[in-house]
Amino acid sequence: MAAVGYVAGGGYDLAATVALVCTVALAVFSVENTKWIEPTITAFIAVLLVFAIATIACYVFPQLYSGFIKPTFYSNVPMAQDYRSGLASHYSHNGTFCTIGFILTSALAFYDSQKTRSKRFYVFLALVFFAALVLTTKRAHLLCGIFAVGFVYLISNNQHRYLKAIGVGALVVLAVAVLAPLIPGIEATIERLTTTFSSNTSFEDNVNNRTYLWDYALNGLAQSPVFGHGWTSYCYRWPDGVTITYMAHNELLNLLYETGYVGTAVVLLGCAASLLLTFHTIALTDDGHFKAYLRLSLCVQIFFLTYAFTSGALFTTIPNLITYFLAVAIMASIRWGALKRDRTPRTLHGGGNR
Repeated sequence: MAAVGYVAGGGYDLAATVALVCTVALAVFSVENTKWIEPTITAFIAVLLVFAIATIACYVFPQLYSGFIKPTFYSNVPMAQDYRSGLASHYSHNGTFCTIGFILTSALAFYDSQKTRSKRFYVFLALVFFAALVLTTKRAHLLCGIFAVGFVYLISNNQHRYLKAIGVGALVVLAVAVLAPLIPGIEATIERLTTTFSSNTSFEDNVNNRTYLWDYALNGLAQSPVFGHGWTSYCYRWPDGVTITYMAHNELLNLLYETGYVGTAVVLLGCAASLLLTFHTIALTDDGHFKAYLRLSLCVQIFFLTYAFTSGALFTTIPNLITYFLAVAIMASIRWGALKRDRTPRTLHGGGNR
C-alpha cells in the first residue's frame, strides 16, 4: 500500500517508503523462529546506549559537542544544537532513542526472569537512559514513555506492583525536587513541563504552532477524502515561504491526508489488531522470557501509538517505524511459534527455541 501510494501520489520521501516496505518484509520473515529476539534487543540497547551516554557527556562537557560533534558531523545541520540533540541530528530523534532505550531496559528489569545481578544491571541502564531523556527536554517523549512503562507494569501480574509503582513515583518526584535546582538541564525540562500545563501559556505556544500543519492536513483530506493524496505526499510550506515540513506532527492527520479514510482505517485496524494479539499472547504464554519480550513489545507499541497519534510521526520516520515493527515482529514470532508447535498456545514454553 505504501509503495503504490508513493508512486501514485508522487511522494517526497523515498527512503522512508523503502524502509517501511523492507521493515514489514523482515517482520514477516522473522516469524519462522524466535532465536533472533534476544540478540536483536541486546544490539538495540547497545547502540542506543551510545546516544544516551553522549547526551550526558555533552551536558557535562559542553566543549565535546561544540568542539567536536557539531563541526565534525553536523556543521550544516541547524537543528543539531547542543547536548539535547547529542549524536543525533535533531533533539526529537535523540529523545526517541533515549526513550526506546529506557523502555527496553525497564521491561527487561521488570519482567525477565534473570538473576538479581542482571536485573540490577538493567535497572542501572534504565536510569542512564532516563537521565539522558530528561536532558533532551522532550516533553512528549518523556510523558508517553513513562505512561507506556507504567501502564504495562500496572496491568502485569507482578506482586505488590501498585505499592512499588507508588514508591518509585515518590522517589522520582523527590529526586527531581532535589536535583532540579542543582542541575540546569533537569530544571529546563521541568520548566517546559510546567509551562505546558500553565494557564498562562497559550495552546498555540504549547504545540509550537502545529495547528497550521493540522489545518493543512484537514483541508487536504477534504479535497481527497477516500484514498488521500498518496504516501509521503504531505508537504506544508510555512508562511515565511522558505521552511517546509513533510509531516503533520500527528500520525492520524498524516494518514488521513496521505491515505484518506480507507487507508487510515486499514492502518488503524492493523495497529489495534497487533495490540490485541499482544495482550492475548501474553495471557497464553507460560515461558518467563517470552512473557518479558511480549510485555516489552507491548510497551514499545503503546509508546509509539500514544506519541505518534498525539504530536509525532510513526510510519514516515525511519527510526520510529523500524522500532515499532520490531515490537510487532516480536509478538508475531512468539505467537507463530506457539501456533506452529501446538494449536493450543498455552503449551508454549521457551525451551531451546529461544
